[in-house]
Amino acid sequence: MYKNFKFLLGIALGLFSIISLLSSSFVSFVLILSSALLVFPPTWEMIKPKAGFRKNRVLRILLAGLMYVVGATNFVSNKIDKNKSEKATIAESSNQNAPQTSTETAASGGTVKYDENGNKASSANSESTSSYKGLKSVNPADIYLNFQDKGFTIDKQISTDGSFFYCTKEYGGIKYDVTIYAEDNVNEVTEIKLNAYRNQANLNSVEDMKPFLKYAVSIPYDGADVEKVQNYIDKNYNKNKASITVSGVKFTIYCPSKFVRLVTVENE
Repeated sequence: MYKNFKFLLGIALGLFSIISLLSSSFVSFVLILSSALLVFPPTWEMIKPKAGFRKNRVLRILLAGLMYVVGATNFVSNKIDKNKSEKATIAESSNQNAPQTSTETAASGGTVKYDENGNKASSANSESTSSYKGLKSVNPADIYLNFQDKGFTIDKQISTDGSFFYCTKEYGGIKYDVTIYAEDNVNEVTEIKLNAYRNQANLNSVEDMKPFLKYAVSIPYDGADVEKVQNYIDKNYNKNKASITVSGVKFTIYCPSKFVRLVTVENE
């Protein structure tokens, strides 16, 4: 019975050492593998003749246990450091300026139009064909190209019945989704949904999603007040269905659980 337990324990430690190696934690790999060799009966029988004073069972168990504890601690420490680095990436994004239309747009006094592939229209000085305010003054490309620069994957679903632009990225155990909807005109935004979901809750907390949402609400529509909306999200982050309207655009935050935060952006 005792020997079977040592077999299983040795195998488990060996697998753990492989996981630590795949996670680029070489020190953990060496220490945990060494503890596995001391515990696993076949390998112990091979090294026993040269073990010297370590033949003592109690001493061998203590040595294997010490190697495992140090190795496992180093493995966890590396994981925490990696997670902090990923969180810093999100925080850096939240401190950058809100996405703006191009310099060319400001200089021409008009709005640069994009086709369904996200390319600029042939005329650099084309004027806006829409007199709409609020979200409809924004081109979807003004938003999704900004997220594309941040490493998001962009999926465009263009249709005469309504077009969707999906922006997705996952890091730090959190999945981020931005859905941009254009109901009538592919160049005019109707609604935006900003969603953050914790799919590895052991690596983060609900607060870790806040920097992304504060950054994502920086929508460059006519009359936007980015700072006002960001402050509102910050102060009402845990208030389900709290909403604020700025220049005809309504921002609503949803808090269904400690794993999800959703902000909808739509014309009032």
